[in-house]
Amino acid sequence: MLGNRRPRAKPLSSEASDPTISHVDRLRALRAESKDKVYFSALHQAQNKRLFTQQTEERRAARLQADAEAKENLRRREKGAKAKPEAAGDAPAPAAAAASSPAPEPPKPDKPEEDVAAVRGDLRREAEQERVHGLSVRLLPFDVVQEQIATILVERWLLRDFILHVPFLTIFMIFFIGRRRFAEEFFAIDAAYKSLAVEPLPPTHPFTGEQNRYPYFQKPFEEIGNEEDWYDFLEAIAVPKLFATVPRSGIPPQDITIFSGNVVPIGAYRVRFKHVRDRTCTPNEAWYPANESWFPRECYGEYEDSREQRNAYALEPGAKVYHWQECDSSVLRITGRFSSYDCGGYIIEIPVDTNATAAYQLVNEARKARLAKTLTLRFASLDFIAYSTSASAFLYVRLAIEVTPGGGFMPWNHIRTFRGGGQPGWVVVDILFGLMVIFAIYRLIEDFRKHYELTKKRASYFADAWNILSILNTIFFSISLVMH
Repeated sequence: MLGNRRPRAKPLSSEASDPTISHVDRLRALRAESKDKVYFSALHQAQNKRLFTQQTEERRAARLQADAEAKENLRRREKGAKAKPEAAGDAPAPAAAAASSPAPEPPKPDKPEEDVAAVRGDLRREAEQERVHGLSVRLLPFDVVQEQIATILVERWLLRDFILHVPFLTIFMIFFIGRRRFAEEFFAIDAAYKSLAVEPLPPTHPFTGEQNRYPYFQKPFEEIGNEEDWYDFLEAIAVPKLFATVPRSGIPPQDITIFSGNVVPIGAYRVRFKHVRDRTCTPNEAWYPANESWFPRECYGEYEDSREQRNAYALEPGAKVYHWQECDSSVLRITGRFSSYDCGGYIIEIPVDTNATAAYQLVNEARKARLAKTLTLRFASLDFIAYSTSASAFLYVRLAIEVTPGGGFMPWNHIRTFRGGGQPGWVVVDILFGLMVIFAIYRLIEDFRKHYELTKKRASYFADAWNILSILNTIFFSISLVMH
């Protein structure tokens, strides 16, 4: 029992057991000490194995040589025994020989089978003794120990990062959310939406007195269903809400207000129309014959940039001719429900200091030219930017309609607020955001360094999906900081 008792583990080195050393340094010392133990124990095992193999081979060779000699001696004795009867006449009588001297003891022949069995038994006993009296402490492989130490280190790093991130993120969110005025921005968006999109339109075809007698004919912007509804929206809703009924020639731009009096328009109002060319689709010739002069063939398909009509536009005689305007930037695109559109098209720009009378005239010219012809129209919008003094934020408004190839009108709106320019309270937010980006870059570099320190590999760092997500997140943070 005492021979099989395992010896007590040796205490850690002074560097690994010193309480004044940090956990990371202690783990590194433990890792180095464990690595040395595993290395020397593996070396000791290899040396013992080589020595045991050499001794076994020597014993086996000695046994085989002894077996060969025993077989040779046995063969010689058998040969000598056969030759004795032939020389019996020359030998003295057996009785006389027995009487004169005692009979010698015959030699014992060797037994090779027993010798081989003995050798095998010795080998088994030696192997059992090596197994029992070998290393009393079974150490783990180095790869397993390294993986366990790496897991412990990563868990401690994650805990430390979590403790650092939570207070920092809390302070950042307090400053960021505390500076946002969500209620004022919501009411600014709500005022623009209710003033332009919810206000009911007059009847599409007003008869004398019918508008007051049958008010159920009225409908808001979101129920626009044909070409005339779009013109009525511009004349009856947009112009009265966005332009004054008196001339604004002597009013500075910063004093011109819309909606409830706390929204200042910035820049010009822009009305955009986008059409498609003829023969951008192919109908079924069995139902719609081709090459018939008395039955002209027309087909207007879905919108694509290559199908957009860009020629001079004027359908009615004497109407104003509109020219297609190229987009200022190829990056700015309008994403709708059915397609995406560039910022070009047939555009009517109305300055902010225009009065209602001049705005009505521009809308009437568009009506005469049939800029919203249902057959070819695929997109129309009213865009403008304003500044809300109550919300201290800019207001972007887009009221648009998309027309399907079948003639269906799909109205939608896009009203958002955004901030621009420096504000006293946002300096702290900008500083915190910059510190967060710097910290994210530092953590990314530090994680890569630790990964290489543990694995001695660089490419495997980019094989982890979480590491790729961290890299992309840091890139987007940096871009946001630069653009801001």
